[in-house]
Amino acid sequence: MAEDSGLRKLELNDNGSKRVAIPSDVKNTLPYTVDGKGKKRLEPLRVTISPSGDYICLFEPAKFEKWADAFLNSLFEGGFESSNTKHAYTQSVLYNEAPLVTPDGNGRVNIPANMCEAAGFGSEVKQPFVVGDHIQIWAPDRWEKVHNEIDIPSLVANRSK
Repeated sequence: MAEDSGLRKLELNDNGSKRVAIPSDVKNTLPYTVDGKGKKRLEPLRVTISPSGDYICLFEPAKFEKWADAFLNSLFEGGFESSNTKHAYTQSVLYNEAPLVTPDGNGRVNIPANMCEAAGFGSEVKQPFVVGDHIQIWAPDRWEKVHNEIDIPSLVANRSK
């Protein structure tokens, strides 16, 4: 596959999850530790389906917490209250559905099978890219649809009027 195609092949694991490689320009922005042999090891990431269900998000854990707080506050009138049982249960489910995944030595991460299915992943994905505080991974057909719906030059031109 040509590197400039913007697509990444997915590797199917025995448990139905799929493994995707994080591009080096994205990988270089992630925190890492150095082991006793001086080798860099990427720190774990939280993986979750986007609120729209259209793509996968990878977060550093602290950035996931900030995102989760904002998301939870948006769900409940008056904001999230940890003393409210329904709110607390919702928070628990949200964190449970966003497991920690540790990139391997080559910067590949396993995406759980249920998330791959929900995000419409086949054998390829759009090359992962950074958006604000997280990494997004899209199915090519879903990305193409969204990309074609958004005309940045027209938005810029209309804004300046």
